[in-house]
Amino acid sequence: MTLAGDRYALDPALAAEFDVDDFEREVSDACRALRRQQQGAAAQLEQALRRYRGEFLDGEPVSDWHVEPRDRVQRLYLVALMQLGEEWSREQRYAKAVEAYRRVLARDELHEEAIRALMRALVETGERSQAMRVYHRFADRLRRELDADPDDETTRLLARLQDGTATELRGA
Repeated sequence: MTLAGDRYALDPALAAEFDVDDFEREVSDACRALRRQQQGAAAQLEQALRRYRGEFLDGEPVSDWHVEPRDRVQRLYLVALMQLGEEWSREQRYAKAVEAYRRVLARDELHEEAIRALMRALVETGERSQAMRVYHRFADRLRRELDADPDDETTRLLARLQDGTATELRGA
């Protein structure tokens, strides 16, 4: 650990291995492979995401120097999970997509994009009523905690589910 400009940093010359660096590199490589539609890219991303074991230095008695890398790594984790869910949906592996979106929501319960994606994936697995329950739980929590309503896009998705026009939901 070094101090430079009132900030702590890990000196890569002194660290033999730092799992945060490995995680960031592997996720970036896997996301790049996904964008190029390389064979096995989703499995590569899934493997990279296994490195994430929770918040950086969670529960450790340290000052706030770790907040920025912790937040950066968590954002990367959530973005990568969303990409993985999208890829599983594109491949019509909806149960796997449901799992990815639920992992996003386990970290950020108010991630509205993940809510919509989960609802779509649930419909594709034949769980329309469960998709509607996801919406209602989300809307109730949003109102209770933030005194806000779901986005119009999310509300329109629910309306399509309720009126039975939700046969094809990708992009809805």
